[in-house]
Amino acid sequence: MQKRGIVAAFVIVFMFALIAIYVLVSYGRIQPEDGKICKGVRVDGIEVGGMTADEAIQAIDAHTSGKKNQKIEVDVNGKVVETTVREIGYTLSAGDFLEQAMAVGRGGNMIENYKAIKEAAAGKFNYPVKMELDEKILKEFVKKKCKKLCTQVKNATVKMEEGEF
Repeated sequence: MQKRGIVAAFVIVFMFALIAIYVLVSYGRIQPEDGKICKGVRVDGIEVGGMTADEAIQAIDAHTSGKKNQKIEVDVNGKVVETTVREIGYTLSAGDFLEQAMAVGRGGNMIENYKAIKEAAAGKFNYPVKMELDEKILKEFVKKKCKKLCTQVKNATVKMEEGEF
């Protein structure tokens, strides 16, 4: 009887050891590589997972520079003025996404990291590109390119006749 108890205990310990080895091997396979962003992390919809920090910065710079050169048409009294997002003072920045992206799957214990890695793979980490408008540049654009197209006010009076304007 005592022999059966020892064999049962050995089998249970052996099964727990197998499960622990399986978990460690599985975690090791999905863990992000050193110096690379966890797969599935995105910035403004652009996949940066699996990239190094420098590669991610280059990819985001290329993405935002394309947006900065996007054409805009401004209608001023029926006359169209063409410009780009950059010329009217918009700046695009991914901000401090890099530190946050590099921390995905590395920040806590094994269970927290596993959860973060799985969330990244499901697309739950998407950092936005921030757009900011420099009003000074916008006002300068309006002054230089739009103001000359504006017409001067003619007879700016309002009359009331028979109770109506």
